[in-house]
Amino acid sequence: MYIDLREITPEGKSFIWNRNTGEAREILKDLIGPQPFSAKFTLRKLNHRDFDLTGHIETGTDEQCSHCGIDFVYDIYQKFHEILIPRQQEERTGRYAKVNHISDSKASELNVQQYDEDRFNMAEFLHEVVGLAIPFSPHPPVLEDDSCAKCHKVWGAETLMYDDPIPVEKPSPFEVLKVLKK
Repeated sequence: MYIDLREITPEGKSFIWNRNTGEAREILKDLIGPQPFSAKFTLRKLNHRDFDLTGHIETGTDEQCSHCGIDFVYDIYQKFHEILIPRQQEERTGRYAKVNHISDSKASELNVQQYDEDRFNMAEFLHEVVGLAIPFSPHPPVLEDDSCAKCHKVWGAETLMYDDPIPVEKPSPFEVLKVLKK
């Protein structure tokens, strides 16, 4: 859902979106499924073209534990603080300073989002925030004794074993060619 930025005043405007209000229900469906969500955010005008966006989203995603495969709900509480600026025409030789990777930027720093034609796609932004909050290898919370909160196994004590043996030395590709030549 787009927000018309012309309606935002310097005092700001607060929004509360959830599954009942329906603004982002369809776009978040692929990430969170039937889980409830609550997004609270405020948009404030900084000057005639820039806006300050602060808020958070709280939801959960249906995941499988990367250790034992048990199904669980991964809880997400993600804060955001963004400055919205009009989309800049990026030249092929543009020299805008950007970090090389998301891990190079600090979580507490402001981020910048661009908008088009006095409207900002807030639903798509929330989709991106939730998508980036889902870990690569999800697992339930770990208790104080280093055991899983769902299956109560201690994962640090076990080593991961694979069925396929790993060869110590790789055969030379030239040896394979010698066999083909015969």
